[in-house]
Amino acid sequence: MESSNFLESKISNSDSVQYYLKRLNSTLLRDKAVVAEATEESISKFCSLEEISQLRILRNISKYIQILSVEPEPERENWHRKELEIARLKKAAKAFGLRFLDDEIFNLIDGEDVIEIYDQRQIQIYRNVKFCKICSYSLLDLAVHSWAELYEKPAFVAAAAGAKVQEVMTADKTLSYDIEPFIQREVLIYAKTRRTFLVKPKYLSPLVSEMNGRIAGFVTTFSAEVLADGDESNKFSII
Repeated sequence: MESSNFLESKISNSDSVQYYLKRLNSTLLRDKAVVAEATEESISKFCSLEEISQLRILRNISKYIQILSVEPEPERENWHRKELEIARLKKAAKAFGLRFLDDEIFNLIDGEDVIEIYDQRQIQIYRNVKFCKICSYSLLDLAVHSWAELYEKPAFVAAAAGAKVQEVMTADKTLSYDIEPFIQREVLIYAKTRRTFLVKPKYLSPLVSEMNGRIAGFVTTFSAEVLADGDESNKFSII
């Protein structure tokens, strides 16, 4: 992984973030994930950020590349997708100075789940390859825009999910979302294409800081199916 000085020397213009995004896209291709190129608008927004925010984004991309370096063990023919997901999830938590409070989440993960880690500010700091495979956005789009700018989902889902997040941030065990499947749509106005998904929330599990043992984030899992792409997405109503 690059040193802090290396990163700091490269945050003056868009070349830096494009360099890291190209490396990331090449890494994701090993998992047959073809992701979108960053839009000019997102690159421009990145360049307008304060230097500390630029550096945080570059460091997170660099960490993500390292996390994805965990690959199936060649000598193990029965290596299952679930084991790979768990290995990468554990490496991600460690990379961000977090540890699991309840190992039950590992028993509940499915190899086809979308898996994310959010920090205590509810900013996504890790997403698995399945997320990247179904998402139309580049990682930079995700990094510089709020979730409200990126996605539309039913109001009742936003309220119920928000309540669950508040609950898991004070919990000591893995929780079930208990939310029915719903339709979610990508809505970033200058995205080259947008998709609509059927989403089934599954579980949340608290993560604690390795430094002080306090809850500092959470893991979330869900299943997601692409229902439509491009103009077809407008045929689905968000209720």
